[in-house]
Amino acid sequence: MQRLVQRGTTWVAWRGDVPVGFACVHPLNHTSADLCAIAVEEDLRGLGIGRALLAHVERSLVGAGIHELRLHTAHANLSALSLFLECGFRVEQCMPRFYRGVYDACAMTKSVGFPRR
Repeated sequence: MQRLVQRGTTWVAWRGDVPVGFACVHPLNHTSADLCAIAVEEDLRGLGIGRALLAHVERSLVGAGIHELRLHTAHANLSALSLFLECGFRVEQCMPRFYRGVYDACAMTKSVGFPRR
């Protein structure tokens, strides 16, 4: 986890004085970035914290001139897939055995800072 945080930018969602979620993004080039991790405390999921984190990340990226956000997520992580699709990401590629040589994943992308098509 420490290596993830050191390579990019991390945002933390707080509830009072308690961290309840985070999102970590790495730049890929001058116009795109990789959402390498996003998580919300399990008992607080479904309250819009992940959606708010994603929106904040997107606004920050647009402010930095980034116009594409990419990510990978496991096929089996239905709640994450649902969130990403509802937030405008599209599946670009299915990748068999992507995680640990066992778990399937999909690559997803979203244009940020532009009107939706």
